[in-house]
Amino acid sequence: MTNEWIIDVLTDLMAFARRNNLTVTAETLDDARLVALTELASAADRKAEMMQSYESQPGTAPQLTSERDHA
Repeated sequence: MTNEWIIDVLTDLMAFARRNNLTVTAETLDDARLVALTELASAADRKAEMMQSYESQPGTAPQLTSERDHA
């Protein structure tokens, strides 16, 4: 996951809210953190599926040898 920083930010905000007795805010930030984790994982899964689909299609791999006739 390349966007893991958002999880760190939400975790820091949640810790701040808990330290300052902002319980509803902390709970909401925890929910947001879980949603972000789910979305990031889902995006990573979609990307992996697309790459796997692309690699399994015939004719999509680059040619390693030249098929030209040399004179």
